[in-house]
Amino acid sequence: MRVLQSLGRVARPLVLLAVLTGCLQPVAEDPDAANGFATDAPQTSGDTAMADQLAGPDTSDAGADLFPTACNPICNLWQTCVEGSCAPKPCQKDAECNEDPLPAATEPHYCYQGKCQAWQCAKDADCQQGQKCNTQLYTCYQVATGCTSVAGCDDGSPCTTDSCELDGKCTHKPISGCCAKDFDCDDKDACTTDLCQSGKCASKSIAGCCKSDAACDDGKGCTKDICASSGCQHIAAGLCCATDAECADSEPGNLDKCVAGQCSHPWPGLASSCGAGAACTANGCTTGSCGNGVCSYPAPSKAGCCTSANQCNPFKKCVVGTCSAMTCGQQAVTGTGTHTWMPMDDGKMTGWVMTNSSKTVLFHQTSLTKVAGAGSLRYGIPNVISFEDQLANKGTATSPAFALPAKGSLKFQVLLDVSPGAAIHQAGVDLVNPATGALLASLWSKNVQLQSGTTGGKWVEQTVPMGAGLAAGTQVALKFWFDQVKYDTSNKQKMGFAVDEVEVRGECL
Repeated sequence: MRVLQSLGRVARPLVLLAVLTGCLQPVAEDPDAANGFATDAPQTSGDTAMADQLAGPDTSDAGADLFPTACNPICNLWQTCVEGSCAPKPCQKDAECNEDPLPAATEPHYCYQGKCQAWQCAKDADCQQGQKCNTQLYTCYQVATGCTSVAGCDDGSPCTTDSCELDGKCTHKPISGCCAKDFDCDDKDACTTDLCQSGKCASKSIAGCCKSDAACDDGKGCTKDICASSGCQHIAAGLCCATDAECADSEPGNLDKCVAGQCSHPWPGLASSCGAGAACTANGCTTGSCGNGVCSYPAPSKAGCCTSANQCNPFKKCVVGTCSAMTCGQQAVTGTGTHTWMPMDDGKMTGWVMTNSSKTVLFHQTSLTKVAGAGSLRYGIPNVISFEDQLANKGTATSPAFALPAKGSLKFQVLLDVSPGAAIHQAGVDLVNPATGALLASLWSKNVQLQSGTTGGKWVEQTVPMGAGLAAGTQVALKFWFDQVKYDTSNKQKMGFAVDEVEVRGECL
């Protein structure tokens, strides 16, 4: 049996060749078959098994594997050759589909669903800058530039007509007469409030507002018609009075009298009546005139002359000014008196430190509004009745240092001409350390002392305590501050925040 098996191993190729060429003959069942004689008897199953053993197993498929069909041209790195054709190579990660390193200007391949793919992209990040990935075709494409519809040209302004032109460019044509905010509707008229309503400008006249004295003419020949900051005023003149009130001339120091239908303005301490034997008193400051037995005096203009004691402040510690017969004097004060006086009349505000967030709205000395003297300290636009620059703004003004008096108090005049309300604007006065700027005490604020948030454009006197918990003689400074927390178009015709005649008071020896 072993011999036959060995022979079978050697003979297999020859037997296979014989089978393929038809030369192998069937084996007979009769005894003569052992001697190799041919017979016409049919072949048995045993003979068939023997022939299979001699021929060996079927090796037709193995022959095909030994001589595969090659691919021409040779497949790329990311491909494999299958039956003469290049097909995607099996993979588990992208690195198996690319050279390492990847040559310049070579598109990378990707491992997708277990096979290498020759796509340009699988996501936008795989494409060059500005290109997108078509995830259906896995190719990069250039994104069209410019607009494709009117919706892509919306500039958010209700005052423009937006269009997408044929060249892919957006255009925005202004709509005549349209507005987006109140500030767009400024008609440069100080006597109107300008509003933007539903995209259209509207102007509302300000009641009582005037632009010139001529606009205040009441048609009466016996009145002097004046255009003042509060509106038109009509002051009696000549022989046209019936009551003292009709003779008011806005001079705070004189007496307004209507005598025999004629106005007179005598000053305290000077003669008020005159006649053939009694002339109107004259001194170095003024000379009166007599009319129908009544003296009338012009306001004095010389230095050292006055119509009220406020004009005679000597700016000395514990000394007060006096005004008698239109002449200034002074006297010492016992008890409570002035220790520091800040009249705000220095145009350069010498020694003061200013900080401002806006280049146009800031603290400065102004003559637009004042209580007395040359001017006041104001937060607003210099030389313009407005504190509006279309942005929220704020600033501070810190005074020179001074010694805190015992039982000190702060007395000053304030004008707050702003929109009412607690949240729109903030204004105050603080006591600070002059060296470090550290807050020592909050002395006054709009929301505490002025519940309405405004003085209605008029000067109002304020007095508040100061220095609680601090020793007398401590060096301190006053910091005035204003914060326009919210932009408000109605403030473009308002004065803003102003202070004048600031006085620090305390005990005098």
